[in-house]
Amino acid sequence: MSSSKTPPPLRLREAVCEGGFWILVLAGVFFHHRVLFFSETFYYRDLYLYFLPQKQYLVDLVRQGELPLWNPLLQGGMPFFGDISQHLLYPPNLLYFLLPAPRAMSLLIAGHTVAASLAVYLLARVLGCAARRRCSPGWSTPIAGRRFRTPT
Repeated sequence: MSSSKTPPPLRLREAVCEGGFWILVLAGVFFHHRVLFFSETFYYRDLYLYFLPQKQYLVDLVRQGELPLWNPLLQGGMPFFGDISQHLLYPPNLLYFLLPAPRAMSLLIAGHTVAASLAVYLLARVLGCAARRRCSPGWSTPIAGRRFRTPT
């Protein structure tokens, strides 16, 4: 029989108290400081040309009291509620009703980048990586995200 080392249980309270967790939060804030503090937005390819108008259309429909079932503006009409790329029932999309669409989209992108970085940190913790090495995998998310998303 092999004696395999079982990973420690994930205790979020303990992870939040670790310095590496907050280093990654600060790294996410640093890499997205223009979006978070200077109201710049992400305008890049499909974000600007496809997704941003769709989110604005969703907000307009709901504010008019209509269900967003069908979008007559794309390709002669296509399902809107059933389109998986719109993720209409995703709870963070409520941010689009509170803020202008470009600002909400930028905050969601920055928030998801930080969340992904923290998830990788927590995975490294569960897999038993040493405390000083848990940040290394988490750095890849904000650094790679910086290359593919251009705030303007």
